[in-house]
Parts: sequence; structure tokens; C-alpha cells
Amino acid sequence: MKALCVAFVCFVAAASHGVDSPQCVRMPDPPAKCSTDSFREFKNLWVVAGSTSTCISSDQGTTWKKVLGTSAPDPQMLPSSLLLGPFNGELFEEFSTSGNQSPFVLHSADGITWKKTPIPVGGDFAVAGNIWAVGGRLGIGMFDLRISKDAGTTWTPTAPLDPIPLQFAFGPRLAGTQGRIVMMDGIDAEIVPHGKQLIHMRLRRLSPNGDRWEDITPADCIDGNFPVESDFEHTLALSCASVDRPAYLAVTNDAGSSWFFREEPFPVIAVQNGGIVASISSINNILVNFRVVYSSNSGGSWRSVGDGLPSSLSTKPIVESASFLGVAGDIMFFKVQSANPGLYECSLK
Repeated sequence: MKALCVAFVCFVAAASHGVDSPQCVRMPDPPAKCSTDSFREFKNLWVVAGSTSTCISSDQGTTWKKVLGTSAPDPQMLPSSLLLGPFNGELFEEFSTSGNQSPFVLHSADGITWKKTPIPVGGDFAVAGNIWAVGGRLGIGMFDLRISKDAGTTWTPTAPLDPIPLQFAFGPRLAGTQGRIVMMDGIDAEIVPHGKQLIHMRLRRLSPNGDRWEDITPADCIDGNFPVESDFEHTLALSCASVDRPAYLAVTNDAGSSWFFREEPFPVIAVQNGGIVASISSINNILVNFRVVYSSNSGGSWRSVGDGLPSSLSTKPIVESASFLGVAGDIMFFKVQSANPGLYECSLK
């Protein structure tokens, strides 16, 4: 058994039965100077990023070059641990607020040279077509949301939102899909019969000129969430729950104008390159087992991934720690942190 950790949440990955399981191969280790917390394929480059560096490889991981971080060309442009995009021909890094600096976002058109652009609000960041959006909290249940149509040169406030007058409100969570900015927020809610505390989620879509928010919350989706390690340019997928349905998948390919649902209880881990990465659970006595699955057709069919990651043989199974990093073409990448640690590529063919 192996544990998959995504955004500090760990899953136990159980071997699949009767499901095609691609083999995983260990990659050459990047140099110690390269952090490997996030991964993207961008313009024939592999890009890895973390809290101390951003590195690129033009030969599929054989050699690496540091482009951001200490001793990089501009050591003041400190990277974050999360890559975003690519969107509209650029790769982004989650904005940073290093030291006393104001918030900024890092972006690159080639993965090699990076630009630092100030943004007016710290909190969340998204891109949809030529629109940049930032959002943060002003106070309890009140948000400051702004958009830019000129790559961050000027910013305009969006239409105001009704405040959520509760201290435990969450949001805003921003994403870009099909050229539209969408925002999720909500409040804590009741405990339901299947034992889960639901969050009253609201999902809204911004009009193209930023003067109106439209409710696009999927029907019957009271509790929903979309994962951070994702790009939703083509597909937006939510893990949903309601009073009568403990877990299901809601997917849209038209920015929320229409939704279709998958009844399988698949918590979504990430959406990248139009594919959905999720997990399947099964209960064996008191142990809940999870395995990672991938769909390239909006949840129409799934295949098991990651069963070939290293495991330790013992009279008592040793739980392995692995993190999903990203998808490039027909390869999915994981970072194993315990037995035989390193980066692994798992074929999706």
C-alpha cells in the first residue's frame, strides 16, 4: 500500500484488481538546487518549482537549469511552490509576498525568462483568456475582487458580492475556465446523516465586462470544492456532496452553462491538460483504501495510475508517501518521499 499526499492530505493507494495499471519508472534525480513541489510541461520544457527555486529541463529530466531562486539570474524574484497554467501562452507562479514586498505574480512566455508584475490584492489569482483576476478578504465574509485586461497594468473592481456575515465563511477561490472567471465561496453548514459536515458552497461566474456575477452552482451540490493544483482552461471538475448523496463528481466544459454528473464517489485531486485526476475509496474493515485514477474524457472512463510506485515489504505494510506533481502528454508524475525516494513517471498509455 502507498499513501498519496496532495495539498497535505494523505491517501492510501491500494493495488487495483482487474484494472489496467501502468508501470512507473524512476527518473534521474534533479540537482539539490531544484525544488520539486510542482510540475508543468510548457513549450517543450519540463518545469519544476518549489519554495526555493524554479528549474527547467529541455531533455525530459536528464539535465536541469535553475531560472528562479537564490543565485538565479534575479534572486529577488523568489518563486512559490505552485505553478499555474499555462494560460494564454504564459506560465504563472502563484504570487508571493516576500518580506515587506507588496503582492506580485511571476509569469513567463518561454519558461526561461520571468517577469514580476505587482497585483493589488493578496489572496487568490486566476487567468481566463486575456483576463487576470485577483481576490482577497476585506473582513468577515467580505471580498475585494478585481480584474485586469491588460496583463496587470490596470485593475478594475468587479461587481460587488453579497457579504457572508459569518466568521467561518471561506473564499474567495478563483479559477479560469473557457475564457470566464469563476469564484467559489461558502459557509460551514450542518452535519448530515452520512456523517460529513457540509459546506454551503456557492459557485458564480463573472460576466465578460466584470459588472455582473451569475450563479452557476451545480444542482444539488451543497458541498463542493475544486483542487488547487489544476488548470481548468477546458474542463472544470468539482467534488460535490449533498444531504442525500455523500459524494459525486460534477463536470462542465462550458464554464458552468451546463453540468453533467458522475455518481462515482471520486474526490478530485487535480485537473490538468483537460484530464481529471481523482481517487477511489473502498473500506476494508476499518481501513479506508484509496487508489489514484485518471480520466481523459471528462469522467466517462477511468484508468488506475501509480500502482507501480515503490513499496516496502514487511509483515506489517509500510505506508509510502507520494505526491502527485503533474501530467505531461501521456505521463503522470509523482514524488515519492519515503522508500526509494525520488521522482517517478507513470505511463498513461
